Amino acid sequence: MPGTAVIVPFFQRSPGLLRSAVQSALAQQDAGPVTVIVCDDASPIPAETELAALDPALRRQVIVLHQPNSGAGAARRFSIGIVIVAGMAIGTLFTLFVLPA
Repeated sequence: MPGTAVIVPFFQRSPGLLRSAVQSALAQQDAGPVTVIVCDDASPIPAETELAALDPALRRQVIVLHQPNSGAGAARRFSIGIVIVAGMAIGTLFTLFVLPA
């Protein structure tokens, strides 16, 4: 799994934010292959529900992890541990932000 991993801790009560953040991360061309790792922190709106409308080709570049509600920091650390094992570069993105294309 070479390339760049964009880690997105996820806990939202408002729909639509995750899909926008993931699409913006996957639109980045300068980072080489991008994989988005969403860590669902027991969100009231499940990550899978938010990503259901994502184009299937893009959805294959997204990995969803789950953890009991522990906060954004714990979700980020959990995801970073997995990314380090895979040998990928790391970036983080909050669901409130969208990266420019």
